[in-house]
Amino acid sequence: MQMNENWLKEFESLTITDDVIFGATFEEYPELCKHLIEIILDIKVKDLHYIEREKSIDERLDAKGIRLDIYVEEQGTGRSFDIEMQIANKADLGKRMRYYQGMIDMDKLKPGDSYKQLTDSYIIFICLFDPFKRRLGKYTFRTACLEDRSLDLNDGLTKVVLNAKGLRKDMSVELKNFLDYVQGKKVSGDRFIDALDAAVESIKRQERVRMKHMKLRMLRMEEREEGRAEGREEGREEGREEGREEGREEGRAEGRAEGRAEGRAEGESKLARLMQRLFADGKVEDAKEAAENKTRRAELVEQYGIV
Repeated sequence: MQMNENWLKEFESLTITDDVIFGATFEEYPELCKHLIEIILDIKVKDLHYIEREKSIDERLDAKGIRLDIYVEEQGTGRSFDIEMQIANKADLGKRMRYYQGMIDMDKLKPGDSYKQLTDSYIIFICLFDPFKRRLGKYTFRTACLEDRSLDLNDGLTKVVLNAKGLRKDMSVELKNFLDYVQGKKVSGDRFIDALDAAVESIKRQERVRMKHMKLRMLRMEEREEGRAEGREEGREEGREEGREEGREEGRAEGRAEGRAEGRAEGESKLARLMQRLFADGKVEDAKEAAENKTRRAELVEQYGIV
């Protein structure tokens, strides 16, 4: 496939925040993924049982499928970790995490399995924005009782949101450095960041990654075009409906106007015939009253039988 020169230049400038680069790097270097989980959650992780790049989960034909950036399980314990890179703020983070967790759980359990087989699960979103506007660098959520905060539901769920631009209080140096690196800042003297940056550059030189990125880019362009086409069609239909409604409204307005005009014309015709009759009878005063007084005019029209 012939690379477009502009696209190649764009590709060379990509960083860890690009979803293809992000996924491919941690797929190729699982030890880096393991260490990233450890510094984010401040826990020790055993060897990762597997890594699935952009794992697609679609349990039911009528369900909304999801594509996970990084989905790994810890060998032995079965603890699962879903890591997502989020650049755009779509204002649906909480609901998205809820849906992701539900689909992950459905993927874990097979018919006949016990709920006890559900292992601890961690969903991690790395954001370049603050989705909650509280300025924290790290938000950790677990299911607790509102009446007694010391009482945990023990559902095994932990959700973590990193805000790269947030405050870094009580955050490890390694995690601070990672968030700086995600923002494109220069980080020196950090072995993990040095290894991660070298891995990113190596990944960008792989032809399969370049092809994957180009294909995904083309797919997204097609999806956007389809979306625009659907939007245009919906817009045209809405426009047609609005046009029909406007037409009906205009028709009603024209009808009212025509009705008023016809009413005026009919009234003027009756008045003209009444005047002719009054002047013919020499009733000048009555004619003057009919011209100035609607009630008197109506009486005279009825009196003369003018229809």
